[in-house]
Amino acid sequence: MPKYLEHVKRDNLTKIQDCHLRNLGVHSTEDINAWFKKVTNKEYWIKGLNESVKILKNFQDKYVFIFGDYDADGITGVSIYYRGLNWAGFKNVNYLIPHRVEGFGANKRMVDDVVDYLSSQNATPEDCVILTVDNGTAAVEAINYAKGLGFTVIVTDHHEPYEENGQVILPKADVVINANAIPNSADFNGCCGAEIHGFRIWSGRVGGGLRHEPQYAEPQVECGNRFFYESIPT
Repeated sequence: MPKYLEHVKRDNLTKIQDCHLRNLGVHSTEDINAWFKKVTNKEYWIKGLNESVKILKNFQDKYVFIFGDYDADGITGVSIYYRGLNWAGFKNVNYLIPHRVEGFGANKRMVDDVVDYLSSQNATPEDCVILTVDNGTAAVEAINYAKGLGFTVIVTDHHEPYEENGQVILPKADVVINANAIPNSADFNGCCGAEIHGFRIWSGRVGGGLRHEPQYAEPQVECGNRFFYESIPT
């Protein structure tokens, strides 16, 4: 039996759509309408989003490196950010995906690769922001390593944080956006890596006043697909 069907049966639900609605916290037609209105009006609150956008805009003419992952959420998330930032007028947008043998998420080798690339461009880590998607919260060593070298780092993630002796340890990034790692930091914590409502708000704000702003409709559709990939409960 497929995993999602086991979950439907376990929770006494009748179909997979009920799982999605339950995860969204909606239980009636009124709830569904209210949820869509909040999404459409960009009213979902996520702690750190405004600060992240302000930081990111400082690198429009510098360097952005997106650290993704090799699963469906990570790869599609990289595509969304890469295309969105290019459409918003960012000049040097690059990305890195970890090798499967290295495991999920950011690692020190990836950081060193960015250092080498920047050196070839006569640039330094101070000229670059690292933007993680679908990873970074548990990559404490790699993120702290990047910060020690002078990088600006923004973590966007949805995975559980790293714990040591029962204590949550977050990376020393400039901003960490993760509703599942930071309690009470968002209106909703069930989205995938880039978070549907987060990216919609983000895209509107990062793109504001820059070129090709109307084209953000396309990556928003892709983000909806990503929500389906990882919103199925486990």
